[in-house]
Amino acid sequence: NVTIMPVEFESWSQLQAITCALTLPCFLGWVFGIDYYKISGVFPTWLLLLIIGVAAAVCVLLTTHRSRPPSQIWYIALLVMVAFVACIAWVYMIASEIVAALELLGIASGVPASILGLSVLAWGNSSADLITDLAVSRAGRPGMALAGCLGGPLFNLLIGIGGPFFPSAIAKFPQPIEIKLDLATWLAVVFSILAISITTLAVLVHDGVVPKKLAHILIGVYGLFAILQVCSQFLSAH
Repeated sequence: NVTIMPVEFESWSQLQAITCALTLPCFLGWVFGIDYYKISGVFPTWLLLLIIGVAAAVCVLLTTHRSRPPSQIWYIALLVMVAFVACIAWVYMIASEIVAALELLGIASGVPASILGLSVLAWGNSSADLITDLAVSRAGRPGMALAGCLGGPLFNLLIGIGGPFFPSAIAKFPQPIEIKLDLATWLAVVFSILAISITTLAVLVHDGVVPKKLAHILIGVYGLFAILQVCSQFLSAH
């Protein structure tokens, strides 16, 4: 509650909004690891973030009411965007801890990190989407459920991969970023393309209608993918 802006009428609190405006810049700097940098080697970044937070808190204090949220549409949209950024920061921090825990689990059990990522992490990451898509589909909106199934992984691929690589590409420009993909990752890429191709072809052939047998085919593709992943790790270990 000290970093995520309140945006609903029932939960509005000016004190909470001021606190969020004050603490969010420093929180973002700490999460993304930029709070210890110094601008021009002299001015600390954390102090700049603190100044930005104080200025934002004063603006919220002077432009909001104690008992009701702002009525301007642009102000509400701004608060929603700020809350969205704070939620992304929390997700990023929790995901980093999960990855660290998976690495520790892999070291302790001897299971490769790629297998843990493609099994435990993938299942945990997709379980919430599975429940949501099933509920939406049973509510009579299969198109929305299908869009969610494809849109979620697409967001992870484009933003989850493009986001971290973008600052690295800028920092190393004009030198390219070298990426070494192991066999497990190559299998994941190939089977992702295969699954998307099968889904697209099935929808086109059936005039926009998703056939029931497509579910069995995709489950079979995933089963084959899992078997090949285990075999590839077994072969690489021996």
